[in-house]
Amino acid sequence: MTLTRLGRREAAAIVDRVTGGRALPGEVLDQIVAKTDGVPLFVEELTKTVIESGLVSEGEHGYRLVGTVSNIAIPSTLQDSLMARLDRLASVREIAQIGSCIGREFSYELISAVSALDDNELNRTLEQLVRSELAYRVGTPPTANYTFKHALVQDAAYASLLKTKKHELHARIARVMELRFRHVVEAEPELIARHYTEARLPVNAIPFWLKAGELCIARAAHREALVHLNEGLALVAAQPASAARSDIELAYQMNIGSAYNVLRGWSAPEVKTAYERARELVKEVSDPTHSFNALMGLFYYYNVSGNVNASTPIIEEAANLAQASGISDQLVVAHQGRGQNLLYRGRFVESAASFVGSLAAYDKGRHAYLSNIWGGDFFTYDQAFLALCYWHLGRMQAACDAVRKCIDHTNTFKDPIVHIVGYLMAAVGSLLLRDWESAMTYAAVSETKAEACGMMFHQIFCPILRGCAMVHTGAGQEGHDLMKTHLSITKTSGLAWLHPWLRSHLALSYAMRNEHEIAMDELRGARHDAEALGDTWALGLLDLAEADILEKQRKVDPAAAVLKRTIAHAREQRSKGVELRATTSLARLWQIQGKRREAYELLAPIYGGFTEGFETKDLMEAKALLNEQKT
Repeated sequence: MTLTRLGRREAAAIVDRVTGGRALPGEVLDQIVAKTDGVPLFVEELTKTVIESGLVSEGEHGYRLVGTVSNIAIPSTLQDSLMARLDRLASVREIAQIGSCIGREFSYELISAVSALDDNELNRTLEQLVRSELAYRVGTPPTANYTFKHALVQDAAYASLLKTKKHELHARIARVMELRFRHVVEAEPELIARHYTEARLPVNAIPFWLKAGELCIARAAHREALVHLNEGLALVAAQPASAARSDIELAYQMNIGSAYNVLRGWSAPEVKTAYERARELVKEVSDPTHSFNALMGLFYYYNVSGNVNASTPIIEEAANLAQASGISDQLVVAHQGRGQNLLYRGRFVESAASFVGSLAAYDKGRHAYLSNIWGGDFFTYDQAFLALCYWHLGRMQAACDAVRKCIDHTNTFKDPIVHIVGYLMAAVGSLLLRDWESAMTYAAVSETKAEACGMMFHQIFCPILRGCAMVHTGAGQEGHDLMKTHLSITKTSGLAWLHPWLRSHLALSYAMRNEHEIAMDELRGARHDAEALGDTWALGLLDLAEADILEKQRKVDPAAAVLKRTIAHAREQRSKGVELRATTSLARLWQIQGKRREAYELLAPIYGGFTEGFETKDLMEAKALLNEQKT
């Protein structure tokens, strides 16, 4: 901290204000300026010390020195000055000490409950504290509030206490607050936790640190939550092993995992550490709810990190627990998690059924709280993922409707976390539907809200979604730069299951710039990433990108071979969305080669199998091509 320093004239003005215009002897003023180094607060406090010390006496025209200036023992530091004033005000010191333990500010009601003084004596002492200008008062007792004039006044009073006395006062304050100030327990449990911690009573402090962390998470104050949770966890770690310690540590780890997920994404290493420790702890506790939650935490870590193979047995175990319990909260979460896992594995029919099962168990009034634990509303998640499933299954209108329901439901919440996740996932669905404008709009909303909440991962991810859409809407350079800048981070920082597909968009962007070799390198890298992750949901989309890049290089026969392979694979996966796009692209190639009849006979049956969503881009392109082939 930089302190403003005054010259003798400015310092003298402060002295005059303190003395009420009665001049101090010049030699005394010189010592005040010298000892304080011209720091305004020091000047004010040391002047009061001199006046109260009896070293000067008040005369008709000002103060006069009693004795000689060499006998004046002016404290050399502000701390000494404040301590000296407290020592001379013995009746005030004890109340100042109690107040210093409470904090910079304290209420009459609380200090009255903690102090042993009766009301009359307490009122006199507090009045003297205010008259000494060591503290300010707002209001009148018993509803008055007091504030130390400066933090250093509080520090001086606190430093004058012996350690044992500090511990005793903090313990007394905490117990009084816990017993008589229930509104503090409910609204600010960290205050009681802090007093018990300072009292060296960790067992009492631990549940209040936990409650403080949970309250912050409910308020979407996740950084503050981690401060409280880590304070408490350090105390837990120092306790001897016991079933009670395992129970409370498990609660801490689950909340820490949840907070880190919101701030840094599910694939953050801190998330893995918290939930792995939680899974160890559930072996020592009997409540199956804890076991389920710990399993789901680990599942989300592996699933979002893209390690589909590792996440599969975990979600199956969690789903079995939920089915056995019949608890709707668990069924909502387990069905949704299993749907994700099945989606990433390219099992779209079963995946959609799981999401529908999650929606069937969901009730907003009962389950909205789950967003505090898992970082997003489950109806919103279900609809967003259903949009992806429905597109693959050829239910194009249902996919569009699911995106709309995702946004509509998101907007019924005030929680910014729900908005950030809901709009991000709607952007993903819109991107798959090739609704570029909606994808850009939703991603931008999510990004803006993420910036306001300090959610770094979403601030990185949303620009990629915008970039993917922008390359198709006349802003290719900006979109390309957004993807190139941020894509490498997503491989390790969360939503890795989307990384290969999004990387294929960057490959297409390179191809649009006629940088075909780089485009193919990107695509090979994307395919390698998908295969390494066990992530098969987007392999057909990568094939489509490869065919597109080959076509841009005028390699028609290789492009046609890739498209035939893509159609066969899409039929195996029952992905009518991929099959339609691949068939449309192959029909276009054949038309260019003059095989108009074969192109029509190839495309007409697949197009005829659709019963909805004819206003979506994929079906409109297919219809336009069929019309060209008729003429």
